[in-house]
Amino acid sequence: MLASIFSGFGLSLGLIAAIGVQNAYVLRQALQGNYILLIVTMCIVIDGGLIILGVTGMGSIVEHQPQFIQYIKWAGAAFLFCYGLRAFYAAWQGTSMSSVTERPKQSAAAVFFTVLALSLLNPHAYLDTMVIIGVVGGRYSWPDNLGFTIGAVVASIIWFCTIGFGARYLNPIFKKPITWRVLDTFVGCVMWIIAGSLLI
Repeated sequence: MLASIFSGFGLSLGLIAAIGVQNAYVLRQALQGNYILLIVTMCIVIDGGLIILGVTGMGSIVEHQPQFIQYIKWAGAAFLFCYGLRAFYAAWQGTSMSSVTERPKQSAAAVFFTVLALSLLNPHAYLDTMVIIGVVGGRYSWPDNLGFTIGAVVASIIWFCTIGFGARYLNPIFKKPITWRVLDTFVGCVMWIIAGSLLI
């Protein structure tokens, strides 16, 4: 069972740690100190829930429902394009650490729905958690499938806690306005690349 735990942990961490829309949003909000606990909790619950659904068999159902993935692709691409456009505008406008801490922060409701959209309108979330992790985890028999699921969920918990609560240690770097321009430009590129890949 220990081997299955490490297998789930390694696979999950490798997929979740890839730079994506969810991670970029968590990082930026963490640097602003904006509802970090809410964001981290939501990301962990959503990812953990999708992983559990995948390992228990829902992954194969999603895999064989191309229409569902197609709808999510179009909705996700539109959302990511708009979010990327917003990031490019922020990069062009210029940002500093003082302006970030002084500007009005997103409300709890806005943060809640943004995390939901970034997590559930991204087909990669379903493909990574429910399909890839689900298919691999589904090959294990009891109790190894439980160990695999635990390892995968623990990886998600560790990752989001690290970038959410550890981002404050990056504050000295982000005191320079050029760092924010680079981050916003990078986020915009990531959003548009993922949106384009969804449509292609």
